[in-house]
Amino acid sequence: MFKKIFSRLNSYAKSRWGQILLAGVLLTIISLNLKPGFLILGNDNFSPELDPKLTLSRSLESPAWRSYRVLGIPSDSEQADFFRTAIFLILSKFLPIWVISQGYLFFTFFIASFSLGFLAKYFSQKAGQKNEQLFFLAGGLFYLTNLLTSWLYFYPLHLFIAAYAFLPLVCWRLAEYFQKNSFKNRFYLLVSSLLLSTSALTATMFLVCLGVIVVFNIIFFFQNQKKIASLFFAFLVTVVLQGFWLFPFLTYVKSNSRDLQISSINREITSTTIENEIKNNDWKNSLRYYSSWLETKENGKDYTFPYRDWYRNSKTANFLSFLPPVLAAAGLLFLLANKNFVGMLIGLMSLIGWFLIKGINPPLGIISDFLSKNIPLFAQVFRWQSSKFWPFLAMSLPILGCFGLIFFLKIIKNNLLKVLLVLFVFGGSLFFVFPYFKGQLIRSDVFVKVPSQYYGLARFLKKNDPLSRIYPAPETNSLYFRNYCWGFWGSTVLNYLLPNPIVEKALIIGSAENEQAFDLLHFGYYSENPLLFARILKMYNSSLILADENNCDGNVGYRYDWEINKKMVDENPYFEKIWQEDKLSLYKIKDDFLKAKDFDQVAANHNWLTLNALLVNSGENPNYFSGGKFLGKIYPFAFNFDRVKVENKNIFASFTYQNQSTTYKGSVSRNLIYNSPLRIEYLLPENSIVVSPALYHLVVNNEEKFSPNLPKLTAKLEKDQAFLTFEENVFNLKGNKQTVFDVPFKIASSSGSFFQWGPKSNPVFFPDESELLIENDSIIEVSLDFVSPDNLGGSLCIWSKNYQECLNKNINFKFPKDQIKTSFFLPRVVEKGDHLSVFIEEKSAGPKLSVKDLTFIIYQDKKPLKIEGSAVPETFQTFDLPLKKGDNFELIIPLAEGQNSYLFKPDKYFFPKTDTATFTENISRTEALVQKNRSLLLKVKEANASVYPRLERIDPADNFALIAFSGENLQAIPSTISLRNIKQDFPFYKKQLSAQKVNSFFDLVFLPAYVRSYFFEFLSTGIGPRETVNRIDNLVFQIIPKEWAQTVLVPENFEPETNNKDVFKINQAVSPNWQLLEAKGDPIRINGWEQGWLVTKNSGENLKVDFWPNKLAYLGYFLILIIAGATIIFPLLRLAAKFWRKRNSPPVS
Repeated sequence: MFKKIFSRLNSYAKSRWGQILLAGVLLTIISLNLKPGFLILGNDNFSPELDPKLTLSRSLESPAWRSYRVLGIPSDSEQADFFRTAIFLILSKFLPIWVISQGYLFFTFFIASFSLGFLAKYFSQKAGQKNEQLFFLAGGLFYLTNLLTSWLYFYPLHLFIAAYAFLPLVCWRLAEYFQKNSFKNRFYLLVSSLLLSTSALTATMFLVCLGVIVVFNIIFFFQNQKKIASLFFAFLVTVVLQGFWLFPFLTYVKSNSRDLQISSINREITSTTIENEIKNNDWKNSLRYYSSWLETKENGKDYTFPYRDWYRNSKTANFLSFLPPVLAAAGLLFLLANKNFVGMLIGLMSLIGWFLIKGINPPLGIISDFLSKNIPLFAQVFRWQSSKFWPFLAMSLPILGCFGLIFFLKIIKNNLLKVLLVLFVFGGSLFFVFPYFKGQLIRSDVFVKVPSQYYGLARFLKKNDPLSRIYPAPETNSLYFRNYCWGFWGSTVLNYLLPNPIVEKALIIGSAENEQAFDLLHFGYYSENPLLFARILKMYNSSLILADENNCDGNVGYRYDWEINKKMVDENPYFEKIWQEDKLSLYKIKDDFLKAKDFDQVAANHNWLTLNALLVNSGENPNYFSGGKFLGKIYPFAFNFDRVKVENKNIFASFTYQNQSTTYKGSVSRNLIYNSPLRIEYLLPENSIVVSPALYHLVVNNEEKFSPNLPKLTAKLEKDQAFLTFEENVFNLKGNKQTVFDVPFKIASSSGSFFQWGPKSNPVFFPDESELLIENDSIIEVSLDFVSPDNLGGSLCIWSKNYQECLNKNINFKFPKDQIKTSFFLPRVVEKGDHLSVFIEEKSAGPKLSVKDLTFIIYQDKKPLKIEGSAVPETFQTFDLPLKKGDNFELIIPLAEGQNSYLFKPDKYFFPKTDTATFTENISRTEALVQKNRSLLLKVKEANASVYPRLERIDPADNFALIAFSGENLQAIPSTISLRNIKQDFPFYKKQLSAQKVNSFFDLVFLPAYVRSYFFEFLSTGIGPRETVNRIDNLVFQIIPKEWAQTVLVPENFEPETNNKDVFKINQAVSPNWQLLEAKGDPIRINGWEQGWLVTKNSGENLKVDFWPNKLAYLGYFLILIIAGATIIFPLLRLAAKFWRKRNSPPVS
């Protein structure tokens, strides 16, 4: 008996030795990497195993609309995870959650190589090769032992894992199906296609997989000479079967693709990723899957992948990495020599994959470069080409490599050499991935245990309040990944545990409304104004606040300020705590906080983020609606302008009016005039000066429509007077502080005089290493005479002992080869008793700067300048502003200088402080050049260059900060503008420029009242072989009066629509795909984000709505049932009918 069993086992081993060996290798690796008790969570996280019932119910109840994502958003392709979630739900009934989490990942690891092995075995049969098991083992090992597999499992991202595992499975089952159209093969193909659907969590990943499937469909169809019906069934199972996510996804592309492109997170990722890919994906690296993931330094110092240096620098590793592509090239030649069309198609597919992965690198990189520059969606979707196009290469190289191995075995006649070759190829391949056998297939950081307190919170919410929107505090401290002290580092985990909508940064992408809400909540949280924060939460219907002390700084991210969290959440007087467990506390906005008020009516096409910021900061409880067909109020400073330019110390913002023709009414209050900065005008013929409030202008079709009666102060200048000493700067000594263009008009009108500076006096030569004592309050002009070598860079600092800073704004210089004679004024009154020192630092090697003369010219004579003028009006002034469709409406904002403002203004050779940080020795370089028009051109390669003037003595009170910019990204990575409290690590305001275009914009934000000092930074980053080139034309920071920002224009004879209609709203973000059922109503936007309708009076209480793309998802579910029925049920019915006929047929005599 034992002999018979042994004989059978021996026979089985001989016929399947390749499968046994590959299974042994895979099971060994799995056993060495298994960690009982831990979940695998992290990175761009998709984890329905945390509560599969919750995720599945969302996919059934509203498959095309994700209400749990912030304010609600159309589902891009998240629905694609439906079947994996359903499997997890079934398994969760009898398996621990950690077994499901790790089991799924290791199942994919096993099935991937086995499927590719079977696919290689199929091609060996079709090619008439006798070494089927050798093909199986080689195909499976070649698919397993490469840097692609190392990356996919070291940073496990389930959509990529699904593509890696189930694409070869689908192709293998297609091969079996085309060979034999049986019930079993149709069923397996159906199941494998459903498993592949998880790859569509990013739709482009599935579309690339589909491209590979199409190629193999063509091959299998012609190899097996099947009928078109077979091809049609394959199309149904691989494409139509995906309709449950694909059909609604098409509506998402139409409604939200622009929001996806312009989202701040995607803009920040796209250009940087493209440059990283260019840097690493040359023609050689693309063949061996060496891409930017190997170069990742999450902590900024150490490579995240511990074996990066070995794979990059080791000669052995480099040699082994090229083994698969060399064998594939040999296999391709072998197939072409045998006139096998399969080799041509698979070779073409591998060539396409290699070409797309290498991107704009040579050869013929100009094609990819053209697509990226001219099709923004292509650049955004395929920015990380090594992560999207690998299936073309990964599915072809192993198959071609098998034929290459056979080719070498055929030309080698010595059997011993053949054995040695096979041992070398297989042994070398396994040695290449030796980290697998050290238990480092998967990074240790993603093995985590979720604390029980989160499950306790989930139970509390499901029982008591599963619908209210939750704001987790503090927000994530990185681009969009969250660091938890219990180990998780990734995009999001709360939405897989909690039933409620979550205001999480990783969930805002693809929706302008969600991003605007998150930005305003960010401003509110860091304003350190509890009332303001509560007011913003209320406006976005976010009644719950989760204070989570499990958040950690992590390796990536800024340092959390827990005092802010304490003040804004724990001690917020408008919140009450309703639940707590360990480090989690749940708060609720008190029920009596800010009762709803009547609806206001606002014109469409506002910038809703700016408008909401203006309204909440004014102390109001915003409650308004807008609709395309309705008239409404216009807030000029919050309009969504089509065109913005910054020039001649003004911001010009304009749009084309598209609403009904009407006349708008405006008014000017005494406070608006009283708090405006000053405008100084010189009347040269009269030799006089005129001082008046500098107000904004409203212009229609180039004609000014806003002409209030303004007070003016005039003074006659004597011939020897020099009231204004230089450029636009105006000084007086009132309170011993600079008041450059920012003197409140009340001071000017009440004092009756200005101080003027008299003729030059006391020129003082300033030698090296000395201090100058200022004897009286002075204005100082610095005169320079240098002899410079070519392109000498450095910095010049006029240091104030009193202020402990450089008094000159433009401290960096770049001199040509010449004798430099120039001068500039210190933009501040230097106070009596101050000590000044001069520091010069040269940053260029070679010849040094020769200082011929450095002189301080001191102005100390001051005389009162008598002025006369009218008083500030005591009453409101009104004005009319008629607008008709097609008119050009323009807002002109004057830019001031002085305290509470900064205006970027390089001198001929000098510009603001610029620091650099290099990435790669001998390659990094930066260059800053002042242009003729006083722009600054920054060229950066493998480095950071940062222009960051320091703003001091900022006093925002309850006014607004205006941040404006004009310039251009000429090449590579667009620069980022940010405003940061000098005592904190995170930016309060941050905006990245648009790529490869002229940028011109202005934003209004409110600032924390107590912060007085900021870094105002313009950061340019260069990565890879291309220089990053950005140009700054204008960079402006200015505190503007809140009365300006809150200017409102009201239509003449305005009658709100709510006088005869009701507002019906649904607490979900606006979308053109919402439908109102059982009633008619005009769609409106409420508070800038919420979907609503104007309906007939008293009809809005029991109305129902529908997001109609849900029907497309349900159609997809129905088609699955039809296709599954055709695949499974109909054959069973035919079999039953056949059995019945046989049973009831008369016996044959």
